[in-house]
Amino acid sequence: MAFTFKKTLDNVSIGTSLFDEAGAQKVASLVEKAKAKGVELVFPVDYVTADKFDKDAETSTATDEQGIPEGWMGLDAGVESRKLFADAIKKAKTILWNGPAGVFEFEKFAGGSKATLDACIEAKEAGATVIVGGGASPRSLTSSSLLRRARGRSALLLVG
Repeated sequence: MAFTFKKTLDNVSIGTSLFDEAGAQKVASLVEKAKAKGVELVFPVDYVTADKFDKDAETSTATDEQGIPEGWMGLDAGVESRKLFADAIKKAKTILWNGPAGVFEFEKFAGGSKATLDACIEAKEAGATVIVGGGASPRSLTSSSLLRRARGRSALLLVG
């Protein structure tokens, strides 16, 4: 979803990353609605990239300024994006986590989801309500590395 917003709003080069052509037609109106309601939208600014959608893919990184080269795709949030997401999560009183930050099924691209989980747990421990919902998000927590991170920590409400 992020790549549709980044390409549509900022003309960021996204290589072969997922792009929703129909969704792109709605981006401007969604951003305007968010602004009108005082909702802060936080988008990634850097990415872990791959030459193919595969657990054994060659990896690299890219920023918005650099863009993702043709033939490469963004499969995870980069280090700076993870910090932006964590800061936003920790400021919130209610968090609805709907969608992993990367392709958590491949360990090389699970870092963004791990960072999101850590931030959600920290927010929960500070008193926030955290709801994890929507297909892949709860499923991501059942992946072995993310589940190990969550064990023994504050319970998150799982939906989906």
